[in-house]
Formats: sequence, structure tokens, C-alpha cells
Amino acid sequence: MTLVLMRRGGESIDELVGRYEPQTVPTKKEIEIRGNNQLSKMLEKYKEIFKEWIQRWRFHRSEFFGTIDLQEIFRPDEINQFLQATIAYEDASHYRSITAFVVGRLVQNSYASGNNNFFLNTKGIKELFELGGYLHGEKKRLLEITIEGNCGESAFTDVCYVNGKVIGSAGRNFAFRTKKSRLYIEGDTDYGAFQHVNGVVGNINGNSGSCFGEGAKNSKLRVEGSVVPYGYLASAKKVIAYVGNFMAVKEKNNRSYVSNGKNCQVVTTDLETKRTFEEYIGRNSVEILHNNITFVYIHKDGRREVLGK
Repeated sequence: MTLVLMRRGGESIDELVGRYEPQTVPTKKEIEIRGNNQLSKMLEKYKEIFKEWIQRWRFHRSEFFGTIDLQEIFRPDEINQFLQATIAYEDASHYRSITAFVVGRLVQNSYASGNNNFFLNTKGIKELFELGGYLHGEKKRLLEITIEGNCGESAFTDVCYVNGKVIGSAGRNFAFRTKKSRLYIEGDTDYGAFQHVNGVVGNINGNSGSCFGEGAKNSKLRVEGSVVPYGYLASAKKVIAYVGNFMAVKEKNNRSYVSNGKNCQVVTTDLETKRTFEEYIGRNSVEILHNNITFVYIHKDGRREVLGK
């Protein structure tokens, strides 16, 4: 039986590749994928991965990706060109996962060969799953990567020694299980940002959802905007966090801050958040004292006030 991967509109992937038109990048230079023989071959290999996915659909996703042999090495700019070319396949089944996997493997291969300072433009591309995930740099040579545009769900999952910047927003579960890295997001994140991180410096310039920093350890986490208060830093250990303010919620008694956490400090410059913390300290003073949780308010003159003392 011959398997033909179809795209919306009745065209096969083979047909799409045959009539592929060059895309554009922010510099307005054309991507001529056929002008680079290696990239053209990589696009063909990428197409075959979709077909293999259909044939081996019973595999767990991680098991399936473990069977894919990708040893190609490209320059950082070529990897971004390849990403732009994948737009032709965005309606294919599992586009989000397969594309993020292939791009991530190409980044890792390129880094291992001595390249760095990767740039991925995701504007106009369907949000990917685990984009930037599983990247590993070195302690003395962090893997540097910038994503311009939104990066989707579970971006930067399980990375180590990575210096990442997102000029956009992220979906839920951003930076899950990440270690020894620095991550900055210019926009917002959804539910579960920085869960179970260890040794991470994380900065969100926008807002974040619930369960922020749950299970985090030995990290410095900062949100300039608002955070949904449910599960904030739950079970965190040795975390210093800054929060702009907390979003208003109806169930005040269900708010939780550093529940079951230990040896953490939460800092704010927002007066309303200070009052929220004082109210919370009044209801949970024994647990807070026992677990060495400190809430700090920084006045406009820079003076630090430890609340509840």
C-alpha cells in the first residue's frame, strides 16, 4: 500500500514540494531552498518523517523521535531558512511536534560543530510544540538562542546551559524541568511557567498563569506583570522571586503562595500585593515561619520591608 500524506485542499506533500515557492524572512531576502542542495535534501528528509510517523503511529512520541537519524549540520541562518520552508507543511498531522523536533536537532548539531547565536523567526508559523526543547549547551559556552515571535506550548522543556530569549509570548508549561539556564520572555506565558526548574534565572516581562514556579529549586524567577495566584511557587525550594502583582480572583481563600515551599523569598514593589501578602501571612504564620518563607516589600525609596516581622 502506498501512503500519500495529504494537505488540506487535497494536495499531497509531494505535490506541495514540487511547486514550493520561496518564502520571505524579516530581512526581505528570498529563501531559495532549491539553491542550497543540503537544505533541499533536508526538506526531503523532513517530508519522509511525516510518512514514517503514519507508519509507526503506535510508537510513543519520544520513542519515535529516538529512531530518527539526523546528523546534518547547518549554519544558524540556514536553520532559520529551513524553519520558514516548513510553512508549506503546517496543515500536516503532527506538524507542531515534528517541526520542533527537527529544528531542535539541527540546532544541537550545529552547536556541537562550533556554531552558536541561533535565531528562529516564528512569525507567521503555526505555534510549535516543545520548540527549543531538550537543547544542551556547556557551562563555559552557553547555547545562545533567540526566538522572534510566539513559541507555543512547552517551549524550552528540559534544557541545560542555555541562554534563551523569546521576543514574543509562550504557551503553557514554559521551561519545564529546565536546569542551569537563563531565559527571558518579552511577552506573556500561560499556565505552569518554570515548573520544576533548577538553577534557572527566569524573567517574564509580561504576565503569567497559575502554578508559576511550582517545584522550582535554587532559582531566581521574576514576573514584571501579573500572575494568577493559584499554586504560585508551590513546593518550591530556595527560590528568590519577584512579582509585579497578582490577578484579582474571586476565591480569596484559595489563593496560595509558596505552599509547602521552603527557604524562599518573594519580593514585590506593588502596594496592593503587599497587602495581599500581609493578609496571607496572618492566616498562615505558623507554616510560613516553619518553612522559612519571607515576603518583602520594596518601598519607592528603595527601602526593603520584611512583612510579618
